[in-house]
Amino acid sequence: MVGLVEVFLTNGNGIAFNAEPVYMTLLSQLDAEHALTALLSFRNNTIASRLQFALCGKQFRKLLAVVRRIVTTPAVIELIDEIEHFSGPLENVGLDSKIRLKLRNVQTILGIA
Repeated sequence: MVGLVEVFLTNGNGIAFNAEPVYMTLLSQLDAEHALTALLSFRNNTIASRLQFALCGKQFRKLLAVVRRIVTTPAVIELIDEIEHFSGPLENVGLDSKIRLKLRNVQTILGIA
């Protein structure tokens, strides 16, 4: 799943326009569990590193919109809201105290690590 997120985010230099529709189709067909995995990919070092690039950040925000349409758990939706309103550098989203609190809530409610 992280591999799909990684290619969707791009390398920061440009979008593979022929691949973009395929990635969007694949992402939109995720079940709630896989959508949550995609959302939580910001905790992965490779993904966090990519988020320093404006294009990758833009793509991650697109990913948030896709995941929002799939998940129904209120705690996950609150986490998405908090990430969307994060005003700092996106590569630091996982360090924000409000986001970490929302993440802990999701982990507790869903019983995940």
